[in-house]
Amino acid sequence: MSFAACGSSSSGDILGPDDLDPETKSVSVGAQSGALIVGTAGSVTFPVRTVKIANGSYAVTVAGLPAGVTVSGQVTIAENSGTLTLESSASTAVGSSSLTLTIDGVTSGDFTLTVSPVPRTITVGAQDGLFVVGSSEEADYPLTTTNIAAGSYPATVDNLPASITVKGSVTIDSDGKGTLTLEGMASEAGMSLGLRLRIDGAASNAFSLFAIAAKSYVTSISVAGQTLNSTNPFLVGGTASATGTLGSDGCTAYFDAANGILTLQGYNGGRIFADSTMTGRELIIMLNGNNTITTVEISTSLGHEGGGDIYIVSGSGGSLNISNSRSTTGYSRVIYSYLSPSYGDIIIDGDAAVKVDVEHTGTGGGNTAAGVFGENIHIKGAASLSVSVKVATSTYDGAAVLYFNDTVSINTTGSVYLDASDSQNNSKAVYGFADFILTRASSLTLKWNGSSPYYVGGTFIHNTADWSVVNPTAESEVLTYVGP
Repeated sequence: MSFAACGSSSSGDILGPDDLDPETKSVSVGAQSGALIVGTAGSVTFPVRTVKIANGSYAVTVAGLPAGVTVSGQVTIAENSGTLTLESSASTAVGSSSLTLTIDGVTSGDFTLTVSPVPRTITVGAQDGLFVVGSSEEADYPLTTTNIAAGSYPATVDNLPASITVKGSVTIDSDGKGTLTLEGMASEAGMSLGLRLRIDGAASNAFSLFAIAAKSYVTSISVAGQTLNSTNPFLVGGTASATGTLGSDGCTAYFDAANGILTLQGYNGGRIFADSTMTGRELIIMLNGNNTITTVEISTSLGHEGGGDIYIVSGSGGSLNISNSRSTTGYSRVIYSYLSPSYGDIIIDGDAAVKVDVEHTGTGGGNTAAGVFGENIHIKGAASLSVSVKVATSTYDGAAVLYFNDTVSINTTGSVYLDASDSQNNSKAVYGFADFILTRASSLTLKWNGSSPYYVGGTFIHNTADWSVVNPTAESEVLTYVGP
């Protein structure tokens, strides 16, 4: 019986000792490890398995090699195993070749060598311009490409929200740069994740689209005691500046005054707020990377004194950690929007990860604390929220992790953790005057001090069949989503 055809299968699986006749010399070659790219010299390896071939180094021949590919050195066999190395030149053409290896007079079955085309990449940058519910708008996204020829290309975008479309074609210049323009009228506010541009047979990174409810934005904002506006939009080394590059050389914040967007990237500083002159205007916090706000003896860490809505969003997995500590008598409302007589909404959306730790150690009786305080509170998309509130002494209901004047809604694929268990005097995880609507979360953890995890003036709305309660105790429970 001949074993000249005993080699790897077309899928590149290497034969094991049980597949070969132990009494006859034979060889098999496994799948390619590594990549050869056209236009660039390189090397790849293949595992070699032998039977009845002595240990040692062997000169080998490989049949079927394409032009420009050669065998590198010898194949050394040790305990029936070895490695074949093939080298390519820059002139080797794209394609797949069926090869065979001959070693010590024995020839393998077919195995495959692949030379790949130069990879083409498309990187989509940050959204420039906002979509507004009920208004026709445009937004641009800068593009950086590699190995895509200059020219105009028809473009498609995966997972676009309804009524948003690609405007025209995408033109790539000789430097590989271009712009994607999206247009349309957003049907709802929020962050849409997982968009992906496709041109010339290549696909981009995932990117996001953000829409707000109203076209009224803050035009200035205080960041760690510095005012950022259209004149000085950058925070560099803790100081407002007319110039900067976000994410480098100490620049940790950039305020787009035209759209009311404060982008944080590596921020580690004090209080951020819009003042009362920004009455009813939208404040948008965009998170890149990891960011931290730390405040001491200040009631609000992230606030809007004009009572406008606060959006905390990310399309890149950005995070915000807030630490608020206070020892003087009074209230702490860490994320808060209010201008008498109205509160603003708090919306956490996209894939933002927000963590709030508030501790009030004052001994006076009038101490209360809330982690997130607004008219309506929405946790959406793939966002996650973790809030721990501690109040040492209070004559009131001491703490509410979420405090809302109207409705709280949780509908996210992320997790939500609400802990008021270390607070005194009947503290709640959720406290409000209308409905608590729980649609979805990967998990919802509620911890409280007293008789109930929540107080709502309306109804706790949720489908009990969608939730499994794990390890409930007198003052804590974890709800895991098991619905569709």
